[in-house]
Amino acid sequence: MAFSSFSIRRISDNTDVPLEEVDSIVRKELSLKDHEKDKPYGHFYFTETEEELGGFQKSISWAGLIHTVVYYSDIDYGKSTVYDIEAAMAWISIHAIYFPHSAIVFASKLMKVLKQSGYYVFVDFHRDDRGNPDEFVCSYDGHKIYRSESGLFECDSQGKLLNFFPDSKNLMDETKVKEMYRLGGKSLVDYYRPCVHTLIIPEGVTSFEREFFSGGLVNDIIRFPSTLRQIGSNYEDCVFAGSFLPEVIIPRTVKMIGRFAFGASHIKRLVFEDDIQCIYLRQFKESVVDELVIPHAMWERNDGLVFALMEVRNIISDRPFGC
Repeated sequence: MAFSSFSIRRISDNTDVPLEEVDSIVRKELSLKDHEKDKPYGHFYFTETEEELGGFQKSISWAGLIHTVVYYSDIDYGKSTVYDIEAAMAWISIHAIYFPHSAIVFASKLMKVLKQSGYYVFVDFHRDDRGNPDEFVCSYDGHKIYRSESGLFECDSQGKLLNFFPDSKNLMDETKVKEMYRLGGKSLVDYYRPCVHTLIIPEGVTSFEREFFSGGLVNDIIRFPSTLRQIGSNYEDCVFAGSFLPEVIIPRTVKMIGRFAFGASHIKRLVFEDDIQCIYLRQFKESVVDELVIPHAMWERNDGLVFALMEVRNIISDRPFGC
């Protein structure tokens, strides 16, 4: 099994060396052992106790270690020196993966053995190969971090959007008051939180955590990605409940709108790109929609999902979508 991130080459003529050939030398010089699940390369077993490792894996193959260093660092493409690899590992130990001390010592020994054996590490991994430059992966929990002009978006490994961290320039100067109302004879003031100019959700997001943007305000633009499949569910409820939103376009990729997803919200313009049929889960109950644009099929069906609104001020359904 080879790695696309790096190769081992001979110092004498710069030719590629089969990793199996290198493995036999490294095993002998560094007394590496087999691992029953991670084959075929020799493993270094960390010398720290289980308590000191704190749940960290107990070993790593020499080839897997080099791959990890190359993949998670910004090491340059091409021939790497011993110093380059050691510096890259020191960087990711601070910024990406916390390696046990024995792993750092092992990496240094490994690079010296490779050099003494007439080999060097050639980095084949271009930074552009990582795909989306605005996508990052947390090595601790596997969560993905996406970035757009609106801020940072934290998702789980399946693309469910968990948290939104607005860019400081995206935050509005003042928090807007929702309304004043009476409860038990007292006047109360409530506010929208957060109040942002835009909510541009990046590609890669497929769904939302419950109450993701509940009680928030978007002043200018809200945009859903083409990867979005659902806006809430039976369990992920109230995704945008109690919010104030500008034009909201429900993409044709969305096949599910969940329980009270936009309940008690105020939407200036709500557009359905395509016909969508969901069981009634109070998706828009008690909402105010200034203008509703729907496919003709939804108008003819008198869809409960759409018309179970507290107030719709204008409905446009005279033209089907996708023409």
